[in-house]
Amino acid sequence: MTGNVPAGNDATEAASRDAFAEQAAATGLVLPRRARVNPWLAIGFSVIVIGGSIGVGEITNWAIGPRDPYGSPSIFTAHDCVGVPPSLATYLTGAVSQDADPDLIASLAALGVDFSNWSGGCVHVDPTTSLGDGYVPELSERAVDFAATSAVPNVTDRSDLGSTVDLMPQSVVPVAVVYDLPGLPSGLHLNGSVLAEMYDGTISSWNDPAVVALNPGVNFSGAPPLTVYYRSDAADTNLPFTAFLAQSSASWNASIGEGSQVAWPAGVAAGSAAAMSADIAATPGALGYVDVNGSSPVNASEAMLENPAGSFVPPTPANASAAAAALAGSSAMKNRDWGAVSLIDAPGSASYPISYLSYVALYQDLGYAYSGTISQTNATWLVTFFWWLAADAQNYTGALGLGSLPSGLVTLDEEQLENVTYDGLSLLEGAEGSETDETGETGEF
Repeated sequence: MTGNVPAGNDATEAASRDAFAEQAAATGLVLPRRARVNPWLAIGFSVIVIGGSIGVGEITNWAIGPRDPYGSPSIFTAHDCVGVPPSLATYLTGAVSQDADPDLIASLAALGVDFSNWSGGCVHVDPTTSLGDGYVPELSERAVDFAATSAVPNVTDRSDLGSTVDLMPQSVVPVAVVYDLPGLPSGLHLNGSVLAEMYDGTISSWNDPAVVALNPGVNFSGAPPLTVYYRSDAADTNLPFTAFLAQSSASWNASIGEGSQVAWPAGVAAGSAAAMSADIAATPGALGYVDVNGSSPVNASEAMLENPAGSFVPPTPANASAAAAALAGSSAMKNRDWGAVSLIDAPGSASYPISYLSYVALYQDLGYAYSGTISQTNATWLVTFFWWLAADAQNYTGALGLGSLPSGLVTLDEEQLENVTYDGLSLLEGAEGSETDETGETGEF
């Protein structure tokens, strides 16, 4: 790992790049070839290979200029990392909240492969399950480069983190209500008040008049007994699901409320996402809820939920994105007051009513926070990955069951990333001196 590379004039930098390329060629390393370069998209990319009797070291420095948030061209030809020694690759490590669906880890790793191909670099994104909420202990102890979570840092987190952390939305996650009713159609209609009565024990049969009224023409007379499953752990899905029930039912709101853990009045406990899926798949008549980017139960169907506009909508990535877009102009989002942002029952006929934002977090000054243990090179790649994740990667999220960020949130993420520095120096080209947005808010914790 190396530190800062002094900036010079164009001729000096060009000569340096040529020298680096010659050194790389001498060691047998083939650098990514530059594709056509947009003059408005100035990107510096340099690789240093230091040969020695005991090994080879490497540095890859990439600065990013302004870009269109959608459909950005690849700057370098694809590079699949085949045959590249670990010492010549870049590794970005992350901690995923233990309450998140385990599939989020696989999704981030897969996006890392897409990013490596897009950029032409050899970058491995290596997320692992946190022992806590992602912020603590891994990010606070500087054991990882970033955290992925659905929650803002709490008071204890902020104290333990020590330095300022930037929090940015990464995707929109719909929570699907799933059921196993052999012989009955997928897409049954349900709403918040009926679900609340199913989960508090008031409704104990699929053939209940309230369920039948929402589904004219569907014969529930031969349906198996209703069995509701809930997550007994502090799952990410619990908060949006119980918030939906609380907003839909005054009784639920008064007696149970909302949270990542509540005193469930009825139903069967499932201790994990995998257990929830397995239990529903093994129980005809079962009802439960899962992240759409997770593993859906075998043979289970997804319900269509009624939103505030009176529309019954499925838990698709597009409908989750519609919920976020409906609130993109809210003061809480504009001010990056993420603790005050809720997508539950968002307005709009296409909005899916149980959706939430998934976030990524990294230190605002990476050089200062890690005291130099993360190189400026890796810090640049880290910020580059998150820029790509906010903009170009939104083209990939649908295949993972995640809703893409609306353009307003993409812009907020880009502004936030322009504030990320290394010992006070901006890592994104053109971002020098950028500290706050027009509102004066920074999204810092």
